[in-house]
Amino acid sequence: INALQRIKEAAKTQHKNMWMIGNGVELIQQGYNFICLTEPTMFLEAKLRELNDMTKAGRTSNSTSTKIVLP
Repeated sequence: INALQRIKEAAKTQHKNMWMIGNGVELIQQGYNFICLTEPTMFLEAKLRELNDMTKAGRTSNSTSTKIVLP
């Protein structure tokens, strides 16, 4: 039995969900239901990259943009 499976089973015995970060569709297929699609530093890195690219291109930023490509 691998480490992730052991943690998942231990959480289940305590009526808790195991938190996983990753591809939501794949994780749901694996039985996870407490999913984080990204973590804050990845989001921040992607937003800073977007702002840097826009500055270099001489454009202003739309701070509410939802089209951020995460690493």
